[in-house]
Amino acid sequence: MDRRSAEGLRHKAIEEQERVANAGYTGERLKKAEKRVRRELREAEQLEMRQQLGLETSLNGLERLGHVENGSLTEKGLWAAELCTSLVLELAEAISEHIFTDLTEEELVGLVAAIAGDSYRTYFSLKRNPINPDHYKKLESAVARVKDSYLGSQFASEVAVQPSASVTVLTWMEADTWGEYAALLRLAGVAEGDAARLITQTADHLQQISRLAETHPVLARTAGDARRVLLRPPVTDSYGA
Repeated sequence: MDRRSAEGLRHKAIEEQERVANAGYTGERLKKAEKRVRRELREAEQLEMRQQLGLETSLNGLERLGHVENGSLTEKGLWAAELCTSLVLELAEAISEHIFTDLTEEELVGLVAAIAGDSYRTYFSLKRNPINPDHYKKLESAVARVKDSYLGSQFASEVAVQPSASVTVLTWMEADTWGEYAALLRLAGVAEGDAARLITQTADHLQQISRLAETHPVLARTAGDARRVLLRPPVTDSYGA
């Protein structure tokens, strides 16, 4: 599709060029017309190369993160490919750096939730955060490493570590009912829909981690158990679990 669009742009530029030549433009009008032709030709070239450049950028980032070497997936790349999630690179970095090693269910849920949310949403922060601050610092380093690997490109990560997102999901783990949980959310000015979305996003990422039973059996088991704790009514009603 990009190549077809580029061909159309190039054809349009050539026609414009011929029209300008036949019209006998001079001075400022000629300069503007020639500038327009050059711009269209440049856009056509960029469209033709966009997919190739995108592929090269993606592969270069994967090489810097240790997923690809000499055109093939590394051991890290092979197990990370099991993570069918938008956070595959961030989760893979956290796992390979042992940030998720030997964590309790609560700690794992909290750290995954911290990167599962959207930075523009308001989350619950009226309770003490039970997660060790050092865990967040290590997670921030992993997220920054992914971002730096694609800095300045369309693949640059917008993931941020949000401790308040951790508290939001952990508060649901501790609540007896959704009514009790919803009352706390209202007190903090957090939309129930945003909280429910964060919980299900966290559950999705935990499900992907649970797929690593062959290479990371303990972590996979903890992730699976934690996911089941999160997915209880009424969350399961909207989740379809």
